[in-house]
Amino acid sequence: GFFVNTLVLRTDTSGDPTFRELLQRVRNTALTGWAHQDLPFEQLVEALNPVRSAARNSLFQTMLTLDNAPEGEFTLGGHPAHTEPVHVDASRFDMSVFLTERRGAHGERPGMDGAIEFSTDLFDRGTVEALAARLVALLDAVTTDPDQSLAHLDVLTADERALLLGEVNATDRPVPRTSLAEAFQARASAHPDAPAVTADGTTLTYAELNARANRLARHLISEYGVGRESRVAVLLDRSADLVVAILAVLKAGGVYVPLDRRYPAARMRLIAAETEAVLVLTQRDLPAAAYLPGVPAVHVDDCAGTVADLPATDLAAPTAHADTVAYVMYTSGSTGTPK
Repeated sequence: GFFVNTLVLRTDTSGDPTFRELLQRVRNTALTGWAHQDLPFEQLVEALNPVRSAARNSLFQTMLTLDNAPEGEFTLGGHPAHTEPVHVDASRFDMSVFLTERRGAHGERPGMDGAIEFSTDLFDRGTVEALAARLVALLDAVTTDPDQSLAHLDVLTADERALLLGEVNATDRPVPRTSLAEAFQARASAHPDAPAVTADGTTLTYAELNARANRLARHLISEYGVGRESRVAVLLDRSADLVVAILAVLKAGGVYVPLDRRYPAARMRLIAAETEAVLVLTQRDLPAAAYLPGVPAVHVDDCAGTVADLPATDLAAPTAHADTVAYVMYTSGSTGTPK
């Protein structure tokens, strides 16, 4: 057969080695493999017993071939002969990279020519051309300075660098100096009939959500004195009422402090005390009084009748602006104490 000593190569890049160190690793691996070159490839496959597939080679999918053997001169029946490469229009592997060493008239070696063969089921030409450009750039970099670590090698093409650092990263946009409540109200005004919240089989349009939040906000202001940067604890499960409550606090100018029923009671009390919460918005199946004694509680899912007569229109003058605190979030705390 055609014995070309195919070597299945896995390269160890751990520890961020320099290219010179990586080259030595690959050399050692290759020499160790070639010390067993008489082992039939099929026997290696049987010993490793990889998952078999008729769609690909069992041990590798990318082939690298280097042709650096001098071209021999010979005759056939007195006629001079030379080798002639034959290109096949079908890719045997996912991708094959062919490198051929150039030789001058006097034996000098001015460089290499390269070609890439690829499966069109997996790659398009543009992708492969980009890979080729990266390979050339990488080879230029490591031959210029082989003591660079792998992490410092740049594999971006000039076009990719311009795209990532320029076009994609050009995210500056004019942002109106407005509060969250005002931004929501503008959305509700522009798309009143669009669905805003869907939860537990209930869907609220932007108009419905805005109206409910406006009524609750007026209730918080008139009955509990919620105003600019008043802290309001919110202890609600994920629901439409949760969104209504958060918006109502913001519309009243307050600061919402999210709580979770899975928190220990002591943690809830600490958060409420540190933030000086003026009340807690909760639901009737949560014993907020047991968690937060002394903090007035409003059951959002039970106060529809209480607020029904309040105006549903937007509050006349917003009590918050873009620089006003919107919410306070506590983490678990690296020391064990929430912060």
